[in-house]
Amino acid sequence: MVTRQRITRMAAIFVLFSAAEIMDIRAAGIVTDRLTPRQMKMWREIENVVLATDSSGIPVHPMLYSLWRRLETGGLTIRIELLEPKTASFYSGGHFAVEDISSGGASRTGVIRLYPKVIDGALTTEVARRSDGFLPFEKLSDRTLRYAEVLGHEMTHALQILSSEDQYRLTVELEQEAKQLSDTIRSCKEALLDESIRGRLKKLEFMRETIEKPARDAEVAVWRELAATQRAAGTKAAAVASLFSREKKEAQVEK
Repeated sequence: MVTRQRITRMAAIFVLFSAAEIMDIRAAGIVTDRLTPRQMKMWREIENVVLATDSSGIPVHPMLYSLWRRLETGGLTIRIELLEPKTASFYSGGHFAVEDISSGGASRTGVIRLYPKVIDGALTTEVARRSDGFLPFEKLSDRTLRYAEVLGHEMTHALQILSSEDQYRLTVELEQEAKQLSDTIRSCKEALLDESIRGRLKKLEFMRETIEKPARDAEVAVWRELAATQRAAGTKAAAVASLFSREKKEAQVEK
């Protein structure tokens, strides 16, 4: 016989279970619970760039928007952090890191860290041009567009590493190998002369290139979209300035 007390207890368990499920659903996707109110304002500006659409509702930056949507709907949890540089010589504008992968890979959590001050101060001269010819942030004077470029790079890493067991294992192996080599070379400078160490360095570079290339390619595509937005904004501003100047001259003539 099912008593009222048993029904009440079963209902309570159901409510708790449902609440837990709702929390999981809310946590999935891009999560900003680590941002301060001031950082949240900056993040909303970045978000507006990502989600911008034209008068027909078509995304203005389709590559950037696609990366965002895949993170939001792919069953992953990606937390956002906007941080100060670690040191005066810190040069990385962004970083993606895995925070948790449950047994069986059912739950995957990562964090995208952006360093606005580093991005603001990034050089756009020839010295910063990459070996493939790409110059990050070239012609992007709007800082929010710059942040969005780095976000595109890191979102690609998030999708790449959390959606593929092979890529995740490769990333873990790369981090472990890099630490071991760093410790070895730090303890003995002559280790760089060792043929086996140089072989490991070459392997490390190959692994890093395998991980970085898709993100660099995506960043180039995102940059093209953002550069078009920057040009359009510049053209509009120039047109407004020209109109204002013409009206001012006409007003002076009338006087």
